[in-house]
Amino acid sequence: MNTETRNTLYFAAAAIVCVVLAVAVNTGGLPTAQHNRNLGKPFFIEFDAVKDARSLEVIVYNKGQAQPSRFKVVQDQTTRRYVIPSHHNYEADAKDRLAKTAASLNGIKRAYFAERNNLGTDSYHEKYGVLDPSDARSYSEGLGSRVTLKDADDTPLADYIIGNKVEIASGDDATDRYYVRDAGEDEVYIAECKMDLSAKFSDWIEPNLLDVQGDDITHLVIDRYSFDEQQGAAVDQQVNTLSRKDAADKWALQGLENPEQEVDVDKLRDLVSALDNLKIAGVRPKPKRLNPDFSVDLKGITDNLVLRAEIGNIQRSLFSSGFFPVQTKEDEALKLYGNAGELHAATKQGVVYTLLFGEVFTGSELEIETGLTDDSQSDSDDKDKNTKKDKTDSKKPDDAKDDSKDADAKTGLNTHRYLLIRASFDRKYLEGEPTEPLPPKKPEGYDEAKKQQDADKKKPADKKKPADKKKPADKKKPADKKKPAEKKKSADKKKSADKKK
Repeated sequence: MNTETRNTLYFAAAAIVCVVLAVAVNTGGLPTAQHNRNLGKPFFIEFDAVKDARSLEVIVYNKGQAQPSRFKVVQDQTTRRYVIPSHHNYEADAKDRLAKTAASLNGIKRAYFAERNNLGTDSYHEKYGVLDPSDARSYSEGLGSRVTLKDADDTPLADYIIGNKVEIASGDDATDRYYVRDAGEDEVYIAECKMDLSAKFSDWIEPNLLDVQGDDITHLVIDRYSFDEQQGAAVDQQVNTLSRKDAADKWALQGLENPEQEVDVDKLRDLVSALDNLKIAGVRPKPKRLNPDFSVDLKGITDNLVLRAEIGNIQRSLFSSGFFPVQTKEDEALKLYGNAGELHAATKQGVVYTLLFGEVFTGSELEIETGLTDDSQSDSDDKDKNTKKDKTDSKKPDDAKDDSKDADAKTGLNTHRYLLIRASFDRKYLEGEPTEPLPPKKPEGYDEAKKQQDADKKKPADKKKPADKKKPADKKKPADKKKPAEKKKSADKKKSADKKK
């Protein structure tokens, strides 16, 4: 083989290799036949969002967290109420929101295929932000949000991992277009997602704690004191009682006899406004034997040692939050005190709110909401976390002056205060004495129509009915009454026959 022929073969081989590489490069991102068959189809079979969805779980990983955040809303099969297991089974105001969220996740279709996986599964998913956040491992980038909907049998209806928003040619984000994948599949698609998705605790509950209008508050009792743990009693107590007839009236302070003095209107306005805008920041489970009216249920305990042990358990569970149940005498009920005093507010509807103020607590958003840290949160969200709560809640009230500070920009911490609330009814606060309801106004012609109706009821029965009663009498007649007459006729015929003879 001469040199010219050998060079020609080399060039031909090189050309073939280049063609193969070109084909590979140009077709590597094209969807396969299977991908084409899935385009335009929903990720999951469509379901009835209102009828079928019974639980929603959202898993999100935020930078700086040791573990991903999990938020779950589920319907309790016994009570049929929606609760939040991660927040001590606090009741969620979630029926409409769950249905709305489920509907927004129902029927999401595979609009476009992102590209074929040529990078390795993890790198491929990281590129589009659809790495599973429940398996964060060493990744801090590319983690998506995993959203799982299940039915009453805990069977998944939909299980998405939603990643980055799709960028268009201008570099902006495409409205409502995301990279999405089925959590059980590797392929990434572009899908239209008009999601109504929230993993915020406040979005799934009724955050308005008192649900009261400030203008309705007509009576206030401000009981200021500090609780001395050594003495087991309230000290430095000062009680101020204020009242007004309505929102347009001025507040009057009981015992203020000097006409030249008056209450600080601005401070009272701020106080009433604070009650009007009081919002739930977090929740904790109360001791089992503590009743809603702050009394302690010790029924059925006859053994003194057991009784003292139960009281001790209640006290320990409340001490760390700044609440102190005290029994001055053995035959008296326990009285509950707050570390920083209490407030009684009554409305013109007769509703009385009692607020006991406990310890100041500073922590992250999760610690504020549940008493748990990011490190302590696990898959078993519905397990009792009281041990960890007691540890994180044991902050001292030395920083009470900072109670109203906003979140610290550097640490991301918030400062709030523990609060116990009781609602009761007292008719003495009602706006005026209750009156008997007035009877409804009679329509025109009602009395005449009523008289006619009563008269019709007193009328004798239908005259035709006695005729019907005669029928039984006819039945009593001898069936053969006509027979004697026939006998007479036959006798007469016989006589006439004899005469003829």
